[in-house]
Amino acid sequence: MVESPPATVQLLLANGTATGLVIAQKLGATAQVLSFSRADYPTVRLRPEFTHTGAYVLLGSTQDGSRDSIYVGQTDDVRARLDQHSREKDFWTRAIVLTTTDQNLNRAHVLFLESKLIGLARDAKRVHLENGKSPDLPSLSEMDAAYVETCLRDFLLLLPLVSTMAFFPILEPARVTGGAGGETPLVFRRAGAEARGVETPDGFVVLKGSTARAEALPSAGPWLIGLRDRLVDEGVLTKTDTGDLKFAQDYRFDSPSAASGVIAGTNGNGRLDWKDHSGRTLKKLQEISISGE
Repeated sequence: MVESPPATVQLLLANGTATGLVIAQKLGATAQVLSFSRADYPTVRLRPEFTHTGAYVLLGSTQDGSRDSIYVGQTDDVRARLDQHSREKDFWTRAIVLTTTDQNLNRAHVLFLESKLIGLARDAKRVHLENGKSPDLPSLSEMDAAYVETCLRDFLLLLPLVSTMAFFPILEPARVTGGAGGETPLVFRRAGAEARGVETPDGFVVLKGSTARAEALPSAGPWLIGLRDRLVDEGVLTKTDTGDLKFAQDYRFDSPSAASGVIAGTNGNGRLDWKDHSGRTLKKLQEISISGE
């Protein structure tokens, strides 16, 4: 893997707090993101950036509160469009505006950004996407396409700094470094299920082809049962000919315990459940990585 070069970014906490308006910009570039809460919108909407052409992301959760949810859009007038969404969309609690300091984005540019961002979010499968479908990419000249691709790269650099990973795929296992288990997958075996997983800086990733218990146990509890059901509904877990469940793709969990719980169909301690080929638990591997043994 070719590592990205170091980059310098500027963060402005406009209200003096990280929960207020945050403005992020890559040093030497014009791409700029503004992140703010819905509660702060009546104030921040008066800023001049909200008269620009831009793309935007609304962030919230699904109606049952079980999953993060986003909506991606674009507009010639950010303030007018977000005013509309304040009246008509209830789910969002925070928003991010993507624009440029030189106001060089035009309608075709932001249509391109909207289409690309929706596609990235749909492929990443990290959040529920409120958009019904991805709009077609507009036709751009070679020069315009190069410009807006550069803007997109800069926006993607900045977005994690304002607390969203919705557009980023799960780290490929072969590219993972820094986890206690290294690049060799850890193994989980219980109740006929067999899974492989990797600890990454972005969470615990269960690898495609891993199997899980067909039915959750009553002791799993509503949260874990609901998570398993959602993964089945989304096609992450598919039924095999034998009635078991199999991971149709790599999937990132927030913790190794969430991963092992879904696989076993009951609660457990993922730091003890996941082991390397020598039988060492993830907990032991984490301790070794700190002590240097």
